[in-house]
Amino acid sequence: MKTIAELKKMVIGPSDMGATFHYFFDMIDSNQIRDTHKTFTKHDIKQSRELGALILSMESILTNFSNKKIKISKPLLFYIPTEHFFHGSCDIHMESQPITVLYFSDIKSGVFCTAGINEQTEYFRIALAPATHDKQKAH
Repeated sequence: MKTIAELKKMVIGPSDMGATFHYFFDMIDSNQIRDTHKTFTKHDIKQSRELGALILSMESILTNFSNKKIKISKPLLFYIPTEHFFHGSCDIHMESQPITVLYFSDIKSGVFCTAGINEQTEYFRIALAPATHDKQKAH
């Protein structure tokens, strides 16, 4: 049986990213992802600093890769709280190119793929820096 814990290892490890997505889609097809989901739409994502940073980072990676300004539209993410796992999709704005994203918030790492850039599926790893909080004493 496929597990989200194994998927997490694949996301952060040196594994073939194509195999990582095949593993995930096999889990979806066999209904192995059945935990309680919370849905995050564009509005919810804008309200979340971490998810907003995730989308901005994806846009930056795709902009650098394609050498043209990329904006992401129609983000829809599902969240499994017990696994700290987000999965979902979005589009490259004005190009109708789908993006699939897998992201683990506890390790601030994920992968995403898109079909159509350079007429093939492209895979990308993403890691967000953990937030730091500087506390200063009042004098």
